[in-house]
Amino acid sequence: MDIFDSADVSNRLRIRFIIIALFIYIILFIYTIGIAIIPTIFIWILAYFISEKELNSVAQNSTDFKKAYPFRYFGVSYGNFTHVFQCNISLENAIMKRVEDDLSSKTPISRFHKIIITDVDRDLRQNESRTFKIASAGGTQRGTKVTLLLRYAEFGHMQSIQWWALAGGFVDRNKRFNFIAYAPFTIWFWLLQFIRKDYDIVSKLRTIYSSTYNDFDIETQIRSMHEVVFDSLINELDMNSIDTSMLRAQKLQLMNITISGGHVNMGNVVQGAMTNITNSVGGGKK
Repeated sequence: MDIFDSADVSNRLRIRFIIIALFIYIILFIYTIGIAIIPTIFIWILAYFISEKELNSVAQNSTDFKKAYPFRYFGVSYGNFTHVFQCNISLENAIMKRVEDDLSSKTPISRFHKIIITDVDRDLRQNESRTFKIASAGGTQRGTKVTLLLRYAEFGHMQSIQWWALAGGFVDRNKRFNFIAYAPFTIWFWLLQFIRKDYDIVSKLRTIYSSTYNDFDIETQIRSMHEVVFDSLINELDMNSIDTSMLRAQKLQLMNITISGGHVNMGNVVQGAMTNITNSVGGGKK
């Protein structure tokens, strides 16, 4: 996945952004009698090198992170789910195979491959790595790449499967220009957070193209991923006589995932829906 690939989107730098920035700084330099020129240029250079370093580190090495944002290369989460169940034997291989087979047969998603994501936090005595399974749905015509990430864990006889549907946009030239151009005004709000690794600059420079058709494409892929994983997990657990009632209820949350303008919305009507379902079978409060 190339974070600089905008597919059919031209991704050109708009002249109006340059004109507005020039106008603001001409007024600033006149008002300060040129005193602000040197610190402004210094901050421009600093912001440029910080953004360049962050983009290159993500583009060249997608599997390392420091403290937070382990999936920043793959984009933002468009829904993540976790299901925990009890079983005396490990079902990891069976569940992963079922999910992979169903994805391959029902969607054009590529097969899973293993990826190791490492926390290289300097405060740790040694780096810590976790293993995930990843599959890519490819990109939309407007430069959005959709990825499915899964993680399986065991804690005694308790087993857990967690998955994320992630969508990553391309590096927007206009966002990057504005980030650098207005850094003298904004750097005071994010520099300390960035040093502490609590601020993800890369996400501020990427964009999921705002378009109705792009929203359609993303939503179709995201919903399909979640649907297949839920159905695969339910079928495999049913085969092993493990209760799936809570998992089926959780699946209702899929009904509330909507995507508009590149943003995911997950409604809160599930609780009401589940109350109605519970009452209809006689399990609600009276």
